[in-house]
Amino acid sequence: MADQITRRDFIALTGGALGASLLPVNVLSKPYKAANPKTEGRIVIVSSQEATSGSSVNEEVVQKMVDEGLKRLTGLDDTVAAIESLFDGIDSTKKIAIKPNLLNSSVPTRKEAAKAVTNRLVQMLGGTYQADNVHFYERHTFSTRGYTNTYFGDNFHFEWSDFTDRGNYIFCDGKDRPYAKTLHDCDYLINMPVLKDHGCGMNFTLSMKNHLGTVNPGGSLGICGNEQATLDIIASDVVRTKTKLIILDALYGVYSGGPGGSPMSWQTFPANTPNRILLSTDPVIIDFWGRRIISAEREARGMWQKPGNYIERAASPPFNAGIADINQMEVIEVDLDSTSVPEPTHLTPDKYQLFQNFPNPFNNSTNIRFQLKSAARVQIEVFDMIGRKVTTIVNADYPAGIWATHWRGCDDRGWTVSSGNYICRIRAGNFIDSKIMTFAK
Repeated sequence: MADQITRRDFIALTGGALGASLLPVNVLSKPYKAANPKTEGRIVIVSSQEATSGSSVNEEVVQKMVDEGLKRLTGLDDTVAAIESLFDGIDSTKKIAIKPNLLNSSVPTRKEAAKAVTNRLVQMLGGTYQADNVHFYERHTFSTRGYTNTYFGDNFHFEWSDFTDRGNYIFCDGKDRPYAKTLHDCDYLINMPVLKDHGCGMNFTLSMKNHLGTVNPGGSLGICGNEQATLDIIASDVVRTKTKLIILDALYGVYSGGPGGSPMSWQTFPANTPNRILLSTDPVIIDFWGRRIISAEREARGMWQKPGNYIERAASPPFNAGIADINQMEVIEVDLDSTSVPEPTHLTPDKYQLFQNFPNPFNNSTNIRFQLKSAARVQIEVFDMIGRKVTTIVNADYPAGIWATHWRGCDDRGWTVSSGNYICRIRAGNFIDSKIMTFAK
């Protein structure tokens, strides 16, 4: 029957994975969900040696880097359309919070990178989106880092975020803690961390730790470098649902002795500084690659490797805050200095593959990623564990590239299926593969 697979095919499909999959189902309270399904699992790394010269930042080049990163991240050719697509339901009344990292006056989130973002924000909605809707927040002085409306050329809000209890909280490390009234009052968040290591037990201060600075890190609450607090914050509803874009400023960086110190000379980059901008909608992917860049430099210098285990914890239950498996990521590297033809947004893989769905188990929606070596008719179907077809997720032609789709645990009638294990099968030309997925209501 067309809606059923044979016993022989069923055994071939499940293979050795079947026994391992029949484990007790753990209900996950907060399955990972990217800000934009089209960007899920993707990180864009844009480089240009012309971005900096000594201590000077080339504003025009940084604008090009951010613009190209936005286009590659979203797959849209128009920069303004690209950034606008990240803010679901955006209109002239919605407010955007931007969280830079200004702790280190020598290596802050560069004002040039922040301006490159705000330049595009005010062009949204046909140029009618107002600067008055954009609210920077941080607990370090804006003006000494160059964050002024004179520089930005518009009337943005620069709001000092202290530890005063203003009635807005995030539950972390066992307590309701006052947290960033600005973020609570805004509809969306752009997180703009810096490439730095850290002397605390977390080892790095990247996108996730960028939030700790507004939750009394060294005072009476005592959560400076507290891994549990950081993970609770990043998985909280207010941060998780409002984060729409993360930009890691890696124009300069600190690989040892951070988060303080001056910009360091790097052996692993041609101009002795990274000269990179990293964009994603996933905080775990951003921190994974920030750690990777710092670790490569430390290895080149014979220094001990900082584990940063919080990254893998963030990707795992109960946090489920993103992806820490490089095999589940689509990494797009763009060199603006290259004279070669730019790579397409979807890089061409060297093989066909169906990745394990993520998260797994899941209780709301799961991401199914696959890659094609060449164009093919793709059919992705879900079967129950006795081989009956539950639904068809994909039945369409796809070009070569890395792609993603979703299953929300529903059958062909739109009814939610029972908790349990299901088979996800892909056919792409002569290629057939399958994975076991666990749905937990």
